[in-house]
Amino acid sequence: MDAYVKWRDLEPAKGQWNFRTLDQSVLLAEQNGVDLVFTLGLTPRWASARPDEPTYTYGPGVAAEPRDIGDWENYVARVVGRYKGRIKYYEIWNEPWFSEIEKTIRSDGKAGFYSGSAAKMVEMAGVAYRVIKGIDPGAKVIAPSMDHANEGIKRLDLYLSLGGKAFTDIVGFHLYAPTPESTLPIIAGIRTVLARHGMSNTEIWNTESGYVIENPGEQTGSGGERVLSGQDAAGFVARSLLLAASSGISRFYWYAWDNRIRGLTSGRNKEINSAGVAFGTVRRWMLGAIVENCRSSSTFQWECDVKRGQRVARVAWNTAGASTMWRIPSQWSVMEYETLDGQVMQKGAERVVPLGASPVLFKSDNLPWPTAR
Repeated sequence: MDAYVKWRDLEPAKGQWNFRTLDQSVLLAEQNGVDLVFTLGLTPRWASARPDEPTYTYGPGVAAEPRDIGDWENYVARVVGRYKGRIKYYEIWNEPWFSEIEKTIRSDGKAGFYSGSAAKMVEMAGVAYRVIKGIDPGAKVIAPSMDHANEGIKRLDLYLSLGGKAFTDIVGFHLYAPTPESTLPIIAGIRTVLARHGMSNTEIWNTESGYVIENPGEQTGSGGERVLSGQDAAGFVARSLLLAASSGISRFYWYAWDNRIRGLTSGRNKEINSAGVAFGTVRRWMLGAIVENCRSSSTFQWECDVKRGQRVARVAWNTAGASTMWRIPSQWSVMEYETLDGQVMQKGAERVVPLGASPVLFKSDNLPWPTAR
């Protein structure tokens, strides 16, 4: 979702600045206790190395690196100086492709978000890192967030190999995948690359991902992606968050709250949909807890441990299809279970419950799960 605070929005002409929208966004975030991630780029046409290059996003020239690196340095300095201590995280660029390893102009003759080289991106990152740390030493710099699974992993490897490692506090990635479970090999691939570069302890953030969700009254335009029903979307949201947490992903940014294609709200009144309800439920399950040991005990059956202090709960789901009756493992101490819509039910004497693709939380006591003891 466009926040209208790209470089081309903030400085539409050289030296002419418009911070009105970004000022409002930063203030709104502060009022609601939200840490912002600010993504640097895209290049204004007047500063672009290729001002007439078509793009499929925001007009000609925006995907190119700046012609003069000094314009980039000045842009970064103006933003960081204005929001010192208020914006804590800066992402270098969104979803770059690199000319060293691929065609950055697509088959329709248009560029995506970045059409230059990895070497030039590393140069820009070095300048941005120096400026950010010089003005606001406490701010953190996120590497350009890659996408497209294995292709993105190759781009990350190249970026780090060319020197990007020195300018990276956090690694960002966009974990788009056909299902939540299929993000796990991507995460493993990212970790392999980081280990190769001596960065095993570097935080990984999922700075963007989501799924196409049916939205009555709106044209979703899936672009070939599966359009999830409300019930399926609820399960996908919950499983995405649980599996990411278990895999050590430190932050997860859903794209996007009120997006008409991938949103957790529906309709023109932006009412919270079933996926949004699931987001809230799983957020409550996870806050202050540790999610670990998510594992597949069979082809379709998944289970995770959720620990909050001395309390241990378990989450289970089954991706085989329609909900079926499932017997709770005998080694699990279960008194109640909770579904994604917030319903809490008592475990029956036969220990059999309906289980499908939407995760269910199993508790060993009858206390509300957020209550620790």
